[in-house]
Amino acid sequence: MTAEQPPMVADIIPGMRVVTADGVELGAIKESEPGRFKLNAPFQPDYWLAAALVAGCDGDTLTLSIDREHLAGHRQEDP
Repeated sequence: MTAEQPPMVADIIPGMRVVTADGVELGAIKESEPGRFKLNAPFQPDYWLAAALVAGCDGDTLTLSIDREHLAGHRQEDP
C-alpha cells in the first residue's frame, strides 16, 4: 500500500503510529473495530477516531486527513 491509498479497516492494526496531516505524532493505535480505532495517546486519556479520517498508510504509520488544530472535534466516545 502506498501513502496515497486510504487503508482498509484490516490495515489498521494495534501498534501503528498515528500522525496528523501537519506531521504531529499523536500516539499509537491501541485497538480497532469496524469504522474506527482507539488511539493510545501519551499523557492524556485514550480516545477513538473514525477510520474515515485516515488519509494514507505508509509502513507502520497512519496519516490523518486533519491537522492537530481540528483534532478535538473528531474525537469519539467509548462504545
